[in-house]
Amino acid sequence: MLNKKILHAKQINLKEITSLLVIAPDNFEDFLLSTPAISALKEALPPEGKLTVLIPEKLKKIALHSSGVDKIICFNFFNCLFSIFKILFGGYEILVNFASDSLRSIVVSAICPARAKVAYALKKETKIYNFFHNLKLQTIDTPQHRILKYLNLVRFIGANTYDFTPKINISEEDKKYAIDFIKKNEIIQKDIIIGIHPTSLNESKRWSINKFSQLVRNVVEKFNARVIIYYHENEKKRLEEFMHVIRNKALIPDTTDYLKLAALSTYFTCFICNETDFMHLLSPFTNLIVIWSNTDPDTNKPAGNNHEILQASDGSPDSVPVSRVTDAIKKHIQIPS
Repeated sequence: MLNKKILHAKQINLKEITSLLVIAPDNFEDFLLSTPAISALKEALPPEGKLTVLIPEKLKKIALHSSGVDKIICFNFFNCLFSIFKILFGGYEILVNFASDSLRSIVVSAICPARAKVAYALKKETKIYNFFHNLKLQTIDTPQHRILKYLNLVRFIGANTYDFTPKINISEEDKKYAIDFIKKNEIIQKDIIIGIHPTSLNESKRWSINKFSQLVRNVVEKFNARVIIYYHENEKKRLEEFMHVIRNKALIPDTTDYLKLAALSTYFTCFICNETDFMHLLSPFTNLIVIWSNTDPDTNKPAGNNHEILQASDGSPDSVPVSRVTDAIKKHIQIPS
C-alpha cells in the first residue's frame, strides 16, 4: 500500500498504519465529545502507531491530557509555516477530519499528502471541502448524539468502541490543586460537597439565579452541604450578582482551568448545571444533575449512567422546580437515620 492512494474505506487496515493525523474540532465542547473516537483510533493502531491531533492553541492543555493523543500541532496564524512543514513532512498515512469546513480544516486537508483523507461529506458536492477528501461518509438526517457522530466516522475506517465517556486524564499537578483547595477550605471527608454552575449566559437554556439561590439554601439547611461554584471567565459579572444574592454562602475556585476543575469535581457528591460544556467535562468524574431546556437530550446528554436529566413539560429550564432538583440531589446523599 506504500504511497498508493486508498480509494475505499475497506482497503484500510489500521493495524498497518504507523502515523495518523486528526483534525480536531476547534471548540472545547466538541473536542471533548470527539475524545472517545480519538481514543478508539489510537487503540486500533499498532503499538508503534502514532496519533497526532491538530488543534487551535486554546485546546493545547486539554489535548495533551486526552487519551490516545501522542503529539499535537497547534495551528495558528503565528506558526502556520512551521505547522505546514509538519503536515507536509510528518509522514501521515491517514487524515481524519472531525472539523467543519473552516479555512483551517480546508487548508490542512489540501496540503496533507496522506493516502486517505476521511471526513463527512457535506451536502453540496460542489463544496471545496468535499474535493479535498477522498473517503467521505454520507451524513444522515436523523438527529444523533455528537459522540456517535465522531465515532461513526472512525468506525467507517475500522476503529470502534462502546465506551462513550470523554477520555480526559487528570495530571498530578491538577490533583494537587484539588487537594490544596479542599484543605484550605477545611473540607473533611464526611462533608457533602455540591458543585453548581449558576452563571450561564445562555438565557434560553439556564435556570434562574433565584432558583439556584433557593437550591443553595436548601442543600445548606437540609444536608449541611458545602457548595462550590464553577463559572467561565466571561461570567464573572453574573458570578458577583449570584454571590451577593446568596450572601457568599459558597466557595469559589480561583481558577477557570478545566482540568483543575475536573480534578476538584472528583470530591463532589454531585454537580448541578444546565446544558453547558461542564456537563461533558465532568461526566467521567462525578454525578451530574442537568436542568434541561426544550432540546432532545438524546442528542447532547452527558455520557454515563449516573447522571440525571431534569426537563419540564414546557421545555423551559425555569419550570423545573427547586424541590425536584433537591430530591435528585438527595438520591446521592447517605443521610444517617
